[in-house]
Amino acid sequence: GMLGASSSRKRLDLAFDLIEKLHEHEPRFKLHVKTALPQDEKWVWDDEEERDYFDRELARLETDPLRDLVTFDRFGPDVADWFRKIGFILSVSDDESFHLAPAEGMASGTVPVVRNWPGADSVYSSSWVLATIDEMAYRILSTSTNEANWERAQRAARSEAEDRFAMSGVVADWANLLGRWSTDTLQ
Repeated sequence: GMLGASSSRKRLDLAFDLIEKLHEHEPRFKLHVKTALPQDEKWVWDDEEERDYFDRELARLETDPLRDLVTFDRFGPDVADWFRKIGFILSVSDDESFHLAPAEGMASGTVPVVRNWPGADSVYSSSWVLATIDEMAYRILSTSTNEANWERAQRAARSEAEDRFAMSGVVADWANLLGRWSTDTLQ
């Protein structure tokens, strides 16, 4: 799955490349993209380069095998329900300040696949951060074709989300950063 793809920086093209590569080895994989459509985002649609990017990429959906592999799910607040049908959450952006989608997915037991955008390994464990589409495909295939590997990856993702993103830890980090308030004050 891919959560949020309404800008070219989110690299929908790489997600399409990845699902095509996965399909070569395992036809059961599908890509679900939960996003606002670019024409629904005025700032995107008014930018000619963005519009050209999406025209080109969405035209790819007219071809095999993508026609049958990609589903767009309406953007909305039902993210928790959406994650129930997602096995892997992709973060293939060029850059992010902090990509929340992998963390949300990890907390739901979804396994993250994170492209090595600048700073990705400072937010997520380097075990989830991969440099190429080939590495991502290999990780997904090797994790999903063995039930023990799949369960281990789910547990590790959920555990990392609990350890790194728990409210108590985030509050403590902010308290340390700000230095003058106690965790009681910030809570």
